[in-house]
Amino acid sequence: MKKASRLIGAAVIALLAQAGAAGAQDSLATAKQLYASASYDEALAMLDRLKSGGASDPAAASLIEQYRAFCLLAVGHQPDAERAMESLVAGDPAFRPDDSISPRLQSVFRDVRKRTLPGVIRQRYAGAKASFDGKAYQAAADQFDAVLRLLEAPDVIAADPALADLRTVAVGFRDLARAAAPPPTPPAASDTAAAPSAARPRRRCAPVSSRTSTARRRSSRPTSTASTWGTSTGLPCSSRTMPSKAIL
Repeated sequence: MKKASRLIGAAVIALLAQAGAAGAQDSLATAKQLYASASYDEALAMLDRLKSGGASDPAAASLIEQYRAFCLLAVGHQPDAERAMESLVAGDPAFRPDDSISPRLQSVFRDVRKRTLPGVIRQRYAGAKASFDGKAYQAAADQFDAVLRLLEAPDVIAADPALADLRTVAVGFRDLARAAAPPPTPPAASDTAAAPSAARPRRRCAPVSSRTSTARRRSSRPTSTASTWGTSTGLPCSSRTMPSKAIL
């Protein structure tokens, strides 16, 4: 019994080690190499594992879905390939495959995009309108701008002429959202900005016109102490000097 348990444990450990090694070797670059070497089944299996693991980068997720579609089409699973392309267009409406892929792939993707994109644009418009109704005006303006960028493609309006009216409405709501959006917050003042220097109290000096009368009064009145010199006499600041001991 103990021997059987040890054998089962060893088998589980071996399977886990193999799964970990396979996961470590999975990468988008490796899957692309497998696709380029016509190893479509191996590439598809690796791409499925990458998709289930969740790509942290939206661009990487888009490439995974793109190569999944290519592999599915290469092995003859066109309905699955078209569903993968629809998912690709829904996640990244502006995506277009590289010109280096085969004309057949280009043709299939163009047909899928043509029938999928109008619905995606309407969904994006609905999201922008919901933001506008919720008074999230800046977000709504950005979302309407994204919708209008998608509508700039000439093949989009050709595929669904009703989208021309949607573009007019989107422009109007975008302009309203911009007008209603709050102005950008000004940058906060630097904490290290120098504070205005406090005004220094100025000593009051006697007017020039009173210097003569002040001098006469001083000559007829004895000086009290050195601490009151220059403050009680009202002499001008320039002439406030301490008396010498000889004078005292």
